[in-house]
Amino acid sequence: MGGFLMKIRILAVLAAAFGLALGAAPVASANSFSDRYLGAGAHLSYNDGTDTLCLWYVSSGSYRASLTAEPTVAGRGPTINLSVGPGQRKCASLATAYEDSHYDYYGAVASSCRCFIHRYSGGFYS
Repeated sequence: MGGFLMKIRILAVLAAAFGLALGAAPVASANSFSDRYLGAGAHLSYNDGTDTLCLWYVSSGSYRASLTAEPTVAGRGPTINLSVGPGQRKCASLATAYEDSHYDYYGAVASSCRCFIHRYSGGFYS
């Protein structure tokens, strides 16, 4: 009977250890993306390793691409505003954002008269 109880204890310890291993380290929801095409020549990227958000515009026209990115929950990080012309690329740091904060972004490609030719929006985790 003593051997049976020992086996039960060993199985209980193993099951508990396995359960702790699964629950101890949640998977981070932060992610990087290298080229999210927003449409009309506008592109967005985010590098989680360097906390850098970049917007660029591939076009030869007179339009500009603009983007605002802000944390879904106020106070979880900075609000970023980027605007680029044809062939330009601008980046901003999200290093002060809380890790794994969700960001919403919205923007447009427009002419100087604010005549929009394309609007975009989406989200990502910092």
